[in-house]
Amino acid sequence: MEKEDLQILMLEDNELDAELNIQQLSYLEEYNCIINLIQTKEDYIKEIESSTPPQLILCDYNLPQYNGMEALKDLNTRGILIPFVFVTGTMQEEVAVDAIKAGAWDYVVKDRLFRLPLAVRGALGLKKEREAARKAKEKIFRLIQSIDKTSAQIIIADENHRIEYANRKVCEITGMSLKELTGSDARLSVIYEDHPEYESKINACFEKGEIFRGELLARNKNNERRWELVSITPIKNRHGEITNFVAVKEDITAQKKLEKDLIKARDEAEESNRLKTAFLHNVSHEIRTPLNVIGGYSNLLKEREFTEAERQDFISVINSSSAQLVSIINDIFAISTLEANQEQINREKFNVNSVIDELYDIFKQKAAEKDIAFSARKSLPDGNAVIHSDRIKITQILSNLINNALKFTSEGSIKFGYLVNADSMEFFVNDTGIGIDPAFQDIIFDRFRQEDSSINRLFGGSGLGLSIAKGYAELLDGRLWVESEKGKGSSFKLSIPHNISSEEDASLTSTA
Repeated sequence: MEKEDLQILMLEDNELDAELNIQQLSYLEEYNCIINLIQTKEDYIKEIESSTPPQLILCDYNLPQYNGMEALKDLNTRGILIPFVFVTGTMQEEVAVDAIKAGAWDYVVKDRLFRLPLAVRGALGLKKEREAARKAKEKIFRLIQSIDKTSAQIIIADENHRIEYANRKVCEITGMSLKELTGSDARLSVIYEDHPEYESKINACFEKGEIFRGELLARNKNNERRWELVSITPIKNRHGEITNFVAVKEDITAQKKLEKDLIKARDEAEESNRLKTAFLHNVSHEIRTPLNVIGGYSNLLKEREFTEAERQDFISVINSSSAQLVSIINDIFAISTLEANQEQINREKFNVNSVIDELYDIFKQKAAEKDIAFSARKSLPDGNAVIHSDRIKITQILSNLINNALKFTSEGSIKFGYLVNADSMEFFVNDTGIGIDPAFQDIIFDRFRQEDSSINRLFGGSGLGLSIAKGYAELLDGRLWVESEKGKGSSFKLSIPHNISSEEDASLTSTA
């Protein structure tokens, strides 16, 4: 049988005792003992700190300048796992007990030196066990460190659902310390909101040992809620008895939000497609109507039996239909440039009162035809009503709002104009028309949206006017909104930054 080399460090000052020790070591038939005999502390420290330390240390208890207990202490303080056996002339029982407590692996008195081979074998066997235990301990430590640093929450509970261990992530998420968690009831009713759909499965997990997996809404110490993917696995011994429960939890709040956002985006995309389809049908109808009128009356003009007055009426209808068609096309062009972020703002100084006067002149006849009281309010005198903004955009916004007010008001009044606030100018168009349900007061400004699809059929129009007006308002660094009650009229308001001056560009310090 091939022998295994065994490096032995012998700390002994008596050469005869050393020879006797070596003689006994020769009985270790399975080992080829390589003895390194030393006598000083310096040599001892050098050997145990070397890159190839000894595999066994035999040490006399009493040395002239360095005793065995000191040698044992120097070894232990370095944390080196080397079997340390005392070989000494005499050792009282109390001293032997102290030596074992201090970390000696065994001791052999010289009058019973025949025990040395047995002591060596025992120490080497014990070393293997301690190495295995140390490796297991290190492995467990690394495992616990990994579990503690993982992004998942891990809880270990006993068979009575009491928490024995919770990693750092659990403490972080719940806002509770390990001390608070340890010993507490780990059943989901303590940590989670009610989940009736999982109640029977959760109970089966804790009572029957079945595996549970599901998405649960959790709450922490501060009552903050988050979604978690939870897996609970019962741990059983070889007799099938539950000894522990292991819960692994992942925070899926972000995924749930993403899922919700994706569903919302899908629904919005489907709704957008539906609205665009309805819009295209409506616009095609709106375009065909004036085109049919233009074509029909143009053909009538070819006939000679009509009087000049009748022909002028036909021309008037054709012009009106042409203007309607141009308006629809302009709306489509405007919404296209807004969608493409190509719409430009052309700021200039102009008198806002002149815009109010022009709009009043344009719409007063139409209001009179519907027997609607029509009025305008100017809050500044003409000489102090100069602003720096886009005249055309403001005119288009107000024109659209007034036109809508006339369209949806059958009786009562329409009033428009502006007020001057501390840091803004607020235009308004108030009517006593059909009003707008609060649930629809935001969406009417969206592309292709109206309060009801039947609005188009009842009142006509492309449904783009308010979205264009809102787009222009935002380009002006302003805001457009509505205040309305169903059946009691509406108040549309446009607010733009305050930049008023007089005709001579003097700063305005007060408002009329």
